[in-house]
Amino acid sequence: MILIINLVNYRSNTDVLNIAVLIGISVHHSCINIFFLVHKSWFHALHAICFVIFTRLVGFSKFYNPLYVEFVVLTRCPFLLFQSNTMDQDLQISFFKSLKQTASHGVDLAGQIGALLKLNRSAVYNRINGKTRLNVDEMRDLILAFDVDYPLISREVSDTDITVSLTSLLRQPGNSIEFLSPILAQLQLLGGEKSVLIRYVTSEILLFYALQFPLLAKFKFFVWKYFTWDRETRLGGDRLFDKHAAISTEEAFYFNAVRRAYDDFPSSEIWHSNVLDNTLYQIQYLESAGHINDPKIRSQLYKDIHDLLDMLELRVAAGRKPSGAPYQLYQNEATHTNNMILVQAEFQSVVYFTYDNPNLCRTTDPKIIDYTRDAINNLERHCIPLSVTSEIARTSFFSTLHNRVRAQE
Repeated sequence: MILIINLVNYRSNTDVLNIAVLIGISVHHSCINIFFLVHKSWFHALHAICFVIFTRLVGFSKFYNPLYVEFVVLTRCPFLLFQSNTMDQDLQISFFKSLKQTASHGVDLAGQIGALLKLNRSAVYNRINGKTRLNVDEMRDLILAFDVDYPLISREVSDTDITVSLTSLLRQPGNSIEFLSPILAQLQLLGGEKSVLIRYVTSEILLFYALQFPLLAKFKFFVWKYFTWDRETRLGGDRLFDKHAAISTEEAFYFNAVRRAYDDFPSSEIWHSNVLDNTLYQIQYLESAGHINDPKIRSQLYKDIHDLLDMLELRVAAGRKPSGAPYQLYQNEATHTNNMILVQAEFQSVVYFTYDNPNLCRTTDPKIIDYTRDAINNLERHCIPLSVTSEIARTSFFSTLHNRVRAQE
């Protein structure tokens, strides 16, 4: 496989380092050959090349787990993939159409291409029609000669086609740290963006808040591990949550780091009054099945949920997070929906949604971003705002949630 990197439109060295992360993984695993398009950005290319050499020498795995590269690398950097050293046929035809659109009227485009690539007219037309695939050298020469940037040579797709990334297709996370580490990396990368707003539509307790209560967080990860991630074994008589309740130092670090990173950004959330049901049913099921035997653990789980609600009620009343970032909460009783996260940022927006909960699909497809933004805007119009001024509605909402927990205690 060949990876062509276009280092033309990067805004900063940070952009180059992001794509260099991807290059470093490729070189380290010897699976991709690299070619740079650097006709306007030699300085940035030098940064990236040095980073590639560095990661190759020291071993890339010391820095990131390659399994989660799509969470680490910002997809705003343009690139093209070639399979078997040749260009995809549909993409090739689209590319030549873009060349025709940019060529001056009356110019013998086929003749220019033939002279550039040292081909006769028949060979040129075979490439224009997609009968003969362009190789990487030919593609490089055409892009450099005609000064065509990536947006002009993207694949033609229908209005309903979207591109989605699902890391769990490669491998399920083995534990909480493997699940949280890419999330932390993505939140940290967002710190370099401007005007970030995280809009979260949820049908259950947000993990970011559960992380403040270690036992509750451990319980959620215990459930996900044995009911979603672990495909080889299932809960048996020796699978007691009681034995998994202790928090390691590394887990504590990730719990706090991810929670604080989320708190740094402005966010708006949409909750349904059944937001606790999933967690409460999980506690009830594991207790009934004999996987929670210690009554102190059971009591602490319910206490953690009460404390979480108290913490959030104060935050909603203030309309701000502890970091000072604005915070809005809406009550949604009109419709049940899946978990959706829209990260709006000045340069690159991203949509996440759960698939085989808690695994996340991720996309930067503009169609999905626009659709999700419109969907959330529409949903908010039918919601009850609870932040700052809505004291009666806010008190009633949280009282209902507390009563839901008490009914099961």
